[in-house]
Amino acid sequence: MLFIFFALSFMQVHSINLVDSQEFFPYANDSMKNDVFRNVEASENNGVYEVTGEIRSNNSEFYYIAEDGHNELITETKQKVMNPGHSKWSKFSFKLTLQKEMIPENGTVTLYLFVKNNEGKKLQIYPLVLHANPYNEKS
Repeated sequence: MLFIFFALSFMQVHSINLVDSQEFFPYANDSMKNDVFRNVEASENNGVYEVTGEIRSNNSEFYYIAEDGHNELITETKQKVMNPGHSKWSKFSFKLTLQKEMIPENGTVTLYLFVKNNEGKKLQIYPLVLHANPYNEKS
């Protein structure tokens, strides 16, 4: 009992941050506050994913990666913004391919969209689940 008291006291005094602000979040939708990306969707046909959405940024480019929680399946890739400007939303669309062998048997493939500041730090990270395989327990 005394241990629980000390543990709770420690947690109140020291903020424990389990997720760094630059960590990626596994799920998102448009209810997630993001001032740069919105209305992002993906459709798949034979391993080719078409990603569409809107971006509002002064940057002339944005980036994406795809990963399965353990491995980066698609390395950082740059996309051009057609009409950059912080006051207006611009549509974007691009395609990416994931080979069947790349997709985990029991896992999720997540696409992360982001912009970078002048120092190269990732900002406004927007996660989107591209593929999810449910975990099937084998009897």
